Amino acid sequence: MAWIRILIKRILPIALVVLLAVAFITGRLPRKSQPQDQLAVKLKGVKPPAWRVIPEHFLECDLDGDGTEEWLMLYYYDETNVPEPMGGTKDPIQHTLIGGVVYDMQTDQVLQRVGDQTPYPPGLLIPYKLLPDIYEGKGQGYLGETKATVVLYPATSKNKPCVANEITIAGYSNAAWPTRLSIFQWDLLTRRYRVAHFTGNARVVPVPPPSASQQVTTVLTYNRLDERSLLCRVHGYTRAGVGLEFPPDPERYTLDFCFEAPAEPAYPEGVVMALLRGHNPDAASPTGASFLTPHGRDSLPSALATLKKERRPAFRIRTVTVPGTVAESGQGERQEKDQQLWWWGRESIQVQTDLFVNGRWRPVVWSLISITSEKMNADSYWRVDKVEIGAP
Repeated sequence: MAWIRILIKRILPIALVVLLAVAFITGRLPRKSQPQDQLAVKLKGVKPPAWRVIPEHFLECDLDGDGTEEWLMLYYYDETNVPEPMGGTKDPIQHTLIGGVVYDMQTDQVLQRVGDQTPYPPGLLIPYKLLPDIYEGKGQGYLGETKATVVLYPATSKNKPCVANEITIAGYSNAAWPTRLSIFQWDLLTRRYRVAHFTGNARVVPVPPPSASQQVTTVLTYNRLDERSLLCRVHGYTRAGVGLEFPPDPERYTLDFCFEAPAEPAYPEGVVMALLRGHNPDAASPTGASFLTPHGRDSLPSALATLKKERRPAFRIRTVTVPGTVAESGQGERQEKDQQLWWWGRESIQVQTDLFVNGRWRPVVWSLISITSEKMNADSYWRVDKVEIGAP
């Protein structure tokens, strides 16, 4: 009867774990190419009860190069209910965070002792957390809030088992663009998944876009400034080698519009930003397809002469300073364009910038004037009328 006791004490618990690992978690079927070999994992009995699995982000792939498939799972956690502050709905609004984990089935983890009656090695289902996690290099937070997208690199032939050595996850927060980007690789030395993690409260831009055929080489993060033209502080990080080292790239630092430049910025500092970042207004504007008045074009310092060109490289901007109000300059000058009357210069304002010019940061002062139509339904325009550059 000794073999029965050994069966109950040693083999049945292991068999239970294995059985949990060979059923379905979401009803997802094995790949059609290998219907007998590939079984999806049912982790309902081993995952924490508070995790709510995201069915579309449960996949099988060899993610650590050991020749066997692991199971990548994304899930919602830390769910809360927040009252709608404006009273638009009686029910509170649910908010969640998104986490990720890789489950790895491993065998031969425990040596057999002399006298053991079974020739079969025990199996273990080990969870390796992506984010959230608290160990070294992994305290950055979470993968996303409202949704996430997953890209595995490199591409795998449809006729072969999935093999990938990099996981890229873009996380979203109630917007159409990601605000978090996490790139994971398996580390043989630490036996964990390492991460390069980026956040931008406006958006995060990976370059090139992640795909099965190309890795992300540069990441740009856009974080909002507390001002009125929806400007962001942009930081760049460029990959060093094929690992997950993304040191800051000083040459990519600048101020810019968080979500690209509008066709006609409402505020004067927005006009200066659009001019410096290589944008042009519509050709039907009072000054044509240029944010410069004729006098502004003539006053450009030689170091800024490229601003006259329709197509030009963008300048890097470190600071933008502008008064909160404008000064009235009198009645202004009356001009006619395309059978429409305009008042030039009724208001004026100065915008100061710290600009990277010819390898050095230099102060530049931009004097702008308003251009207003006599038509009731016409908007006002701001145009650069004079430019002065200071010493470094």
